Amino acid sequence: MGRLAVNKTAIIIYIVIGCTLIIVAGLLSEPRVIRSSPAKIKTGGKAPSAVIPTATAEPPVLDFELTWQAICQQESSNRPDAVNESEQAWGIAQIRPIMVADVNRILGRQIYSHDDAFSPSKARQMFEIYQNHYYPQGNPEIWSRAWAGGPKGPYNSCTLNYWKDIEKILNSLDTE
Repeated sequence: MGRLAVNKTAIIIYIVIGCTLIIVAGLLSEPRVIRSSPAKIKTGGKAPSAVIPTATAEPPVLDFELTWQAICQQESSNRPDAVNESEQAWGIAQIRPIMVADVNRILGRQIYSHDDAFSPSKARQMFEIYQNHYYPQGNPEIWSRAWAGGPKGPYNSCTLNYWKDIEKILNSLDTE
């Protein structure tokens, strides 16, 4: 019985070490870019609906990277040193402490600090981790509304105006 318990403990230790190495290797690698259809956004001048937009196999939207660029433009005018003290929102994407805590919770350990919001590359990594966790099959509207309103942001009508602003930026980026 004692030998069996030792073997189970050793197996558990090997599994934990293996999972830790996989997680660390993933964090050290370059973030992967989620791409959707490169088609242009077409809303016909209509406001997005108050219900969550549906992700489809070929969403008629711009890709993940352009959504990130539009959010950075909207949040900070692309300024990595931007600070909004009243909201404790920092950096190029105006990341708040609760977002950092949620990303660390998703990862299962303390990887990022609020100071990392001032690093455009770390802010981008946090954005990707967050979106991959909550909306891996999302689209620019879903990702933008989740960024503005948290995990339930796409369901909340108060994020529609934020999406309209991001949509305008996306359309201007697409024509450049």
